[in-house]
Amino acid sequence: MYKIVPINHNLIETQLIDDYYVCLATDFGYGFVSSLYNPKKPTFNTISFSTPYLFIDGIISLEFLLRDSTEKEDLINLFKEFTNKSLGIKLKINNKDFIICIPQSKELKTLISKTMTPLICYFPIHSNGLHFMNHEHIIERFPLGFPGCNEMRFLIGENEINYKEITIVDYKNKSIIREGEVVIKDFIIEQQPTTINQNKYIIVFIGEGFDKKQELIYKDKAFLIDFHSFNSKIRNNFLGYFDLSESGDAVEALKKLPILIEEIEELKIPFILFSISLIKTIREFPEEMSLDIYYELLGKRVRELTNEKTLVLPYPICKL
Repeated sequence: MYKIVPINHNLIETQLIDDYYVCLATDFGYGFVSSLYNPKKPTFNTISFSTPYLFIDGIISLEFLLRDSTEKEDLINLFKEFTNKSLGIKLKINNKDFIICIPQSKELKTLISKTMTPLICYFPIHSNGLHFMNHEHIIERFPLGFPGCNEMRFLIGENEINYKEITIVDYKNKSIIREGEVVIKDFIIEQQPTTINQNKYIIVFIGEGFDKKQELIYKDKAFLIDFHSFNSKIRNNFLGYFDLSESGDAVEALKKLPILIEEIEELKIPFILFSISLIKTIREFPEEMSLDIYYELLGKRVRELTNEKTLVLPYPICKL
């Protein structure tokens, strides 16, 4: 059984010092966290995890960590340039790849200070490449704790994720692994090519209704993912239909999206269609500017999954 405790609870601090892994909400999703110097390294079988993140509490820690690097000064200046921004740099330390970042979370920084060690974090990721953003999904997916590690304590931080869209740079290969909050312009770094998602489209509906032939095609081949009931009137024209949030709540939609995509792909449905409302999100209360990051992130996630391919409906999917 997991025990849900606040992220800064002394139980978490004690267990990190004692070299146990605990599950914490970070700026970037839920991950399994321990001290960098924990001798109990996990092994992975069929579960997909990200390159481990290495959380440090500031420039002084970074200088110590990079003390033997010939590029130390350039890397430190890069972090200084984007102070209080979400930047991760992929580096090799002791022949192992890490994504080094200074988290914005005060709770994480406090844990690093109290344990007096950088924190290593393994993020479980869905088959579609998205991080977990809901602790209920973590409990459901990993009921026995950290896969491959018998030194997992069943603690999970209850804090909500104040999500930051992290930019990750591979410094050695001079490429951007992932675009995010930090926009790098005057820096010789190239964008890595994205994987093409062949069966995912953003849909724009024009025209009036479907003819019988088109209706049969969609009912046989396509699953429609909606938001704020934008396309609810044509839900019966598809093989499957799901509204990520009938109320237009972007946070709710972000939590449901990764699980839903996995489930649909397991069903081997040929085409996954996303309502245009997931890009042009509908907001009942636009004055709540603090929520803008989640609406922007929701649109970005869908664009990543589809490679921004748009399909105008009605359209004979059999010709795709």
